[in-house]
Amino acid sequence: MENRVTHRKMVFGVILLAIFIGFPAGAIGASKESKKSKPPEKKEVKAKAEVSELAKITSAVRPSLRKLTEDWGDQAWVTGAFKAESLPSAKEPKLPSSSEGALKDFLAAARVGTSFARGEIEDEKTLNGLVQMLQWSLVQTRLKAAAGDSAWVQENLGDWLKFAADFPYEESTLVGLKVASVLRALIFDELEQMEALTAAGDPKKETAEKIAESWVLWTQRLRAPWPIDRVILSESRRILPAPLQGLGAQTANQLQKNPYQTADSILNKLSGGKAEAANFLRQMWTDQDLSQMKTEITRLHRLQLRWAYNLLQSKAGKLPQTILEVAKAAGFDRVPVNYQSGKAWELSELGPSESTKID
Repeated sequence: MENRVTHRKMVFGVILLAIFIGFPAGAIGASKESKKSKPPEKKEVKAKAEVSELAKITSAVRPSLRKLTEDWGDQAWVTGAFKAESLPSAKEPKLPSSSEGALKDFLAAARVGTSFARGEIEDEKTLNGLVQMLQWSLVQTRLKAAAGDSAWVQENLGDWLKFAADFPYEESTLVGLKVASVLRALIFDELEQMEALTAAGDPKKETAEKIAESWVLWTQRLRAPWPIDRVILSESRRILPAPLQGLGAQTANQLQKNPYQTADSILNKLSGGKAEAANFLRQMWTDQDLSQMKTEITRLHRLQLRWAYNLLQSKAGKLPQTILEVAKAAGFDRVPVNYQSGKAWELSELGPSESTKID
């Protein structure tokens, strides 16, 4: 059981590595030895046939990430273009038509909240292809942002963020949760750089105000969920023996009420929670995971507040005077907490954009 947890932690490490250098062969997944069994009875054969037929129907209804990334192909050069400090020139390689089609189909499915086939994201080629598709989208985002096409940028990144928001619920695995977080981190990096470039506004006041207003409305719709309760419940049922699944359900229930606590702190209060067999649950939601979630929420709030700050500045022709008016312009009822400081946001913290980190 602990080996399975270790495997999932390794998968996340490979995800992070893939962003910069791609996947080493055989990094994810392991072959499983087939078990010898006696010939199946007729009832078993019939049941397996029914399950197989159900799988076909499910596959037909849900698009396959594996198939989309196979159509995309291995476009390793995309990572180099993504990492480049300058915008791509006309001499840069072009995507094959099959890759363009795969990306277009993926974004169209993500836009309407389509549920993808489950269990495919742990395949290294599928994950690598998904990261490459996002990297290419971000390269195109830079070009469109430089050309002043905010509408295209918002639609494209909105599709990716919607996928990242929906995917953890549909996949309901620890790996799916981590993948969504990594995708959002890449997008937030891009948005922070973009906001810093455009924060000065357009020379024309009316245009600057219109652009800032569109970004305020866009950021208000963003979601960055961490459904750890759902993930723990699902993973417990899938991996833990029956006697321990109750602990998983109780842990998930407490996290649904308050996700700002570790699984360890919850288990220490539960009967049987200190048993060694519960280590699987304990490793699923740690202080490090909490810090990562808080970092992401802080980055999202900062983007929302910064664009509201820009909008108020464009409208009044002067800097906002209070953090409360900025927070309300961003759609908050009150000033949100900055998890970096542990206190409510202050105007002085809304300087030039940079990645927000939790120590």
